[in-house]
Amino acid sequence: MKPSPRFRLGRLLGVPLSILTLAGQGGAVVIDGQRDASGYTERAVQAFGSGAWGAGNVLANLHTAQEGANLSVFIGGRANGNAILIFIDSRSGGNPFIPSNLITSGGEEWTINNFGSSSSAGMTFETGFAPDYAVRIWGDGTAAYVNRYNFATGTRSYAGECGNGAISNSDFIAAAKASWEDASAPYADVTKGLELKLSLTALGVPTGSGQPVKLMVMLVNGGSDWGSNQVLAPNNTGSDLTNGMRAFNFETEPGAQTVSLTVDNTDTDGDGTPDSSDTDDDNDGLDDSVETNTGSFVSDTGTGTNPLIADTDSDGYQDGAEAAGTTPLGFISDPNKATYASMAAPGSYTTPPWQADGSAGGSMTRAGTALIDQDQWILTHNFRATGGIDYKFAANGTWDRNWGDNGSNVAAIIEGTGFHTITFDSATLGRTFARTSFADATAFLTAYGLADDPDGDADGDTISNTAEFAANTDPTGIDTDGDGDPDDTDPTPLHTVRDIVFSVNMTAQIAMGGFDPQTDAVVVDFFQGITGSQPDLVLSDADNDGIWTGTLTAFRGPAASTGTYKFKNTRSGAPSNGYEGSIPDRVLGLSGQSPQELATVFFNNVISYSAWATGRIGGEAANLDHDGDGVPNGVEFFMGTSPDEFTASPQPVGGTVAWPRDPSAGAKFRVMQSADLANWTDVTASATVTSTQVSYTLPSAEAKMFVRLEVTTN
Repeated sequence: MKPSPRFRLGRLLGVPLSILTLAGQGGAVVIDGQRDASGYTERAVQAFGSGAWGAGNVLANLHTAQEGANLSVFIGGRANGNAILIFIDSRSGGNPFIPSNLITSGGEEWTINNFGSSSSAGMTFETGFAPDYAVRIWGDGTAAYVNRYNFATGTRSYAGECGNGAISNSDFIAAAKASWEDASAPYADVTKGLELKLSLTALGVPTGSGQPVKLMVMLVNGGSDWGSNQVLAPNNTGSDLTNGMRAFNFETEPGAQTVSLTVDNTDTDGDGTPDSSDTDDDNDGLDDSVETNTGSFVSDTGTGTNPLIADTDSDGYQDGAEAAGTTPLGFISDPNKATYASMAAPGSYTTPPWQADGSAGGSMTRAGTALIDQDQWILTHNFRATGGIDYKFAANGTWDRNWGDNGSNVAAIIEGTGFHTITFDSATLGRTFARTSFADATAFLTAYGLADDPDGDADGDTISNTAEFAANTDPTGIDTDGDGDPDDTDPTPLHTVRDIVFSVNMTAQIAMGGFDPQTDAVVVDFFQGITGSQPDLVLSDADNDGIWTGTLTAFRGPAASTGTYKFKNTRSGAPSNGYEGSIPDRVLGLSGQSPQELATVFFNNVISYSAWATGRIGGEAANLDHDGDGVPNGVEFFMGTSPDEFTASPQPVGGTVAWPRDPSAGAKFRVMQSADLANWTDVTASATVTSTQVSYTLPSAEAKMFVRLEVTTN
């Protein structure tokens, strides 16, 4: 499908802020996505409602609570197909604006960088607010994918999915859980939404009492380049940011959208020794002097870890044990990068599918135990069917830590049966998927279980088992790519190739004045599935018959795979940005033959009069009256009435004449008015026109007036 209309983002504004003291509030907070009855203090309530986003995308209220070294934040409301962004100003320094290159590593940098237009220009915050960190929660149904950002290091990292289960111990996010529910006024009463527990020490809040922390919350679209009117604290004007974020200066706006509070942060590890005199502030078994906080592990005397976080990389192993090699992993691991006991690539291709522990065939192997390769994982799998698959990566046998493609599954295409290799680097999130390349024939035959019969022909395709190694075809299948052409005669046995011919009839659009064949063009725009990454295909009308055609040459993909597309009119100002707006995305199902000629369709499925008349009344002309009811064939075509049955001409009701309209009829029309049936005036501009009706109200001051509908077909 095409992207849905982009929505709007509320604004953050620059004025002096009041300081609200937060330390020592009573009542324990449970991180479960629901606001606790006690413990929280209300900080802000949405005043303007959800606007164009609806009840499924609302920031309703903001509450905070402190328990020891953690700050709990509750945001009432929901993000459904969009994202909540929380900016946090927790220490000196920070970023007063967001350029296009703020986040430089960790993947999905665009989720923040889209707020900037260049390395020196971007979204500017209000005076006094310079965030050091941000949290982004992208929601979809019950899911809530949590990313965190360190503006000082330019790093983005993934915390987990907290909609279906709570996540914990993840960098400065000590815990998080979302319990999404549509929200509506009164917004102060909304008690479900997003709940986080933030580590004050991991956020770099200075030790001591009365330490300032500032928060700012906004609702943006999935691409972080369009936003709503949803801000906490509320935008005083309620106006929208839309897609102007890259040049927005909050200092020019009245009012304040930043909540300021103070916290007590005197003893990080709660051992009774103030941090200023504690040699191991986080009780992780490492002296503070060796925790250099550089992010780079050298040895147990220079660990690069954060002296205020016992588990810097949030992998469940304390920094001291990782540096010493005494964790259950059994080897020295980098305490700055999460190291996992196991990794799997569960997906749709295993039986049963989607087993997070890899027990159904998705278990990965660690490349090695040295620092250089302990985060690299490999899976080689024998795929027995062609077509599309989906998968993700899951650590430690559960879904608590999993990675996909921007919150979705990773999609891959199996073009030919046989072994494929999946790799994943859990530190960089880099991944590959490709047909397995074997070092030699012995390795190839061993993988397929044919080491004892190198000269045999296991699949009976006249190619010996050893000979199939040269082409890397499947020695256990006669037709590796499944196109019906056996491997011994197929010029491309590893993948099916075909030419695909597209054609669209533009004659109806030409008749309606919506397309000029002299200046406008038609392209095929591909969206999802097997054609998802295919560039637009430009069509042409070489013989000037109104039918625009084009060929997608040598397109690869297994038979029966599908992709979606629409035709697009390049005319400037065309409705729906030129796309076939009134119909669902067209579906292309690949065949095994070449060329594959798709049926010619009318643009937007609008039909021409000639096609309608040929099928209904033997091609009779539009100005004739096939059934003799006084309504010409062309008008019957426009109104969607039957040319074989009596149709009464519409009569005035309360001074208004209404003609029904068939939205699929390709024709122009005019509403004409006359006082004497001799001189007619075009009053189309005064008519009310919809996709299903044209109506006109006669002037009430006239004693006598006539009105008629004129239809021009192609």
